[in-house]
Formats: sequence, structure tokens, C-alpha cells
Amino acid sequence: MSKYPHSTKEFIEAWGNDNGEINETTRRLFEFYIMCENEAYQQGYNDALQERRL
Repeated sequence: MSKYPHSTKEFIEAWGNDNGEINETTRRLFEFYIMCENEAYQQGYNDALQERRL
């Protein structure tokens, strides 16, 4: 597995309990992580588009 999980399945495998469940706090952290990763990806995409226009 990569250093940072890129799917819910990978995340639960890494951080879940024996039943494949994660607690509420962990779930919220994962959702925040995904949101930040998506935002960073979108910003990089926007920057690349801007450079192509110049």
C-alpha cells in the first residue's frame, strides 16, 4: 500500500478495526484528507491551464 491511502478501501484496511469499521473521528479525518487532496489536484490543474494560456 502507498504511504497515503487513495481509496476508502485502502484507508479502512490501514485504519479500520478487525471488523473493517472506522470510528466517526477517523472517518471525518479521512473525508478532510480527501477534500484537501482533491483541492490541491484542482489547483494544480488550474495552474497548468493558466500556464498553457500564457
